[in-house]
Amino acid sequence: MTAKLAYFILCFFLASCLAPLSISNGEVESQPVGYGHKVVSARVDPSVNVLAADLQLIKNSSTFGPDIQNLNFIAR
Repeated sequence: MTAKLAYFILCFFLASCLAPLSISNGEVESQPVGYGHKVVSARVDPSVNVLAADLQLIKNSSTFGPDIQNLNFIAR
């Protein structure tokens, strides 16, 4: 897998899974639950089939308590 393809897959995954959606009774809420994280860096190690990324919080939200500022995403 090339680095560009792996980066695209990572961005697509994060956009689809970490998108701030809130559904109540089938309707979208007017206030966002959170703002998500942005990819700060991404890397691929094809020798062991690992995709890793460092994520950083876009903006704090107190809806469900304190947010995690930095995340490490690893896919094998």
